[in-house]
Amino acid sequence: MRQFIRFMTAILICAISGAALYLIMPPYTLNPFCTYDLIEQVQVTIDVDGTKYSSEIVHQNSFSRKWIEVMNGSGCSQTLGTVLAYVLADGKVLLLPPPICAEIEKQLKKKGLHDYKEAMAHEYKASISQKCVQGAMLRDSRIPDGYVVDNVTNPSKWEPFFFDVKTARFGVLVRFVSGEVQATTREPRDNLEQVAPALLKTQFEDAGKWYASPERYISYARRYPFTHFARKVVP
Repeated sequence: MRQFIRFMTAILICAISGAALYLIMPPYTLNPFCTYDLIEQVQVTIDVDGTKYSSEIVHQNSFSRKWIEVMNGSGCSQTLGTVLAYVLADGKVLLLPPPICAEIEKQLKKKGLHDYKEAMAHEYKASISQKCVQGAMLRDSRIPDGYVVDNVTNPSKWEPFFFDVKTARFGVLVRFVSGEVQATTREPRDNLEQVAPALLKTQFEDAGKWYASPERYISYARRYPFTHFARKVVP
């Protein structure tokens, strides 16, 4: 009887320890269908009409495991840490996808490493350059550098922006100032719920071109059901 009690106690301890470990691990660490190669803390400072703004997220680069990637190619998306948000003095919101480029990847993979395990374990850092910011977006010419939403509390319109070019309708001029990436093992996070919660209830309309709109960078599951509908403004 004592042996049985000890056996069951050991199983219970293992189960509790395993559950606690699972809860503190980053998403997809033990997932049989999804995995990731890098988690990075991204901080970017921008200048808008002479005023500097900073934002920070923790972003996870997740994707399907090889054994099921044919059926699960788009099933490992992130909910948190997918876009940097800046609330401007006049109430507009800027959304900037994390500018991760080959230059950053090379800096984090020091000494020719094949993955980011060492970078995350030692929290290696890399600077984000102007060239990197522009290069990250130029991989697909259809994709702008970021997006401007007209109102932080009642979003109804949005338009794309490109660095160093004043937007056509809102007249917003965004310049890159500085940025840094730090590899980490922290959980993904962002500040959208704190600084722009209305955007988490907004559908961004653009005639089905979701890939070039904020729809691409703020999880649908995180925003539905919608209470705001923001349409793209055109010049």
